[in-house]
Amino acid sequence: EETSAPAEPAPVISVACVGDSNTEGYGATGYPSFLAERLGDGYIVDNYGVSGTTAMASGIDPYSETAAYEASLADQPDIVVLMFGTNDTNRSSWRGRDAFADEYADLVHTYQTLNSSPTVLLCTPPAPHLEEIAGMVSFGVQPAAYAAVNDSIHALAEEEGLTVVDIYSLTLDHPEWFLDDGIHLANEGAQVVADAIAEAVEK
Repeated sequence: EETSAPAEPAPVISVACVGDSNTEGYGATGYPSFLAERLGDGYIVDNYGVSGTTAMASGIDPYSETAAYEASLADQPDIVVLMFGTNDTNRSSWRGRDAFADEYADLVHTYQTLNSSPTVLLCTPPAPHLEEIAGMVSFGVQPAAYAAVNDSIHALAEEEGLTVVDIYSLTLDHPEWFLDDGIHLANEGAQVVADAIAEAVEK
């Protein structure tokens, strides 16, 4: 009797989640854990988030100077999910719209040019909810700067033909998805963010 060769296993898709504390997880589970659950066995999701970091190289704590950044590049992922902007609006880091747009684009391009030619997904940052929460710790963020951040991300995506997952709009009317500081996602918010990113990944 002829026996058929066993089917080749489907390739596993690697996803690198790159960002600040809302990626790494701060006082709650980072969204990459929920993303891994949602995507299932066909994916490996790695969390390369680093709390406090900025997309801007001129910021107070640039992501590009971290070990996680180097590890995310070395991973040669199939998909990269970037979510920055919160710390870039910090009054100690913010250099204005043009500086953010240029330096954010530089960071994105380092992933676009990897040998693995990954699909790059851009996420706007979660909306701040400082006004709803008395006694909050603002971490120096400036809500007025978010419009410039979001516009820059959308403009780069249009220019480069990239997908934007608009986390800012998704979370704008949901302060209940955040911890008491109004900046960091609680587990419920991280789950919602993961679901939105998963929809983009699976398209």
